[in-house]
Amino acid sequence: ELVEYYQTHSLKESFKQLDTALRFPYKQRDRTIQRSNSRNAVFNPRPIGMATARYNFAARDMRELTLREGDVVKIYSKIGGDQGWWKGEAKGK
Repeated sequence: ELVEYYQTHSLKESFKQLDTALRFPYKQRDRTIQRSNSRNAVFNPRPIGMATARYNFAARDMRELTLREGDVVKIYSKIGGDQGWWKGEAKGK
């Protein structure tokens, strides 16, 4: 159950310096790496949802995205959701 949970939730909840989701279950790591190396695959996180920007937003630093009303955002993490900050991607950034 923990493996499934941490595949979609950040490890930062338990490990303050590790703000990422679990990419490979411990026992399956070697097999997964061998498969992705054989296909020259790049790790692509799966979005947990999508959102549409309702307002324009100007990024204030490199950690933020500049958004225009109507931009579609892929949501990767909602950690810190009560503060309104999520991790996502829009227009390839």
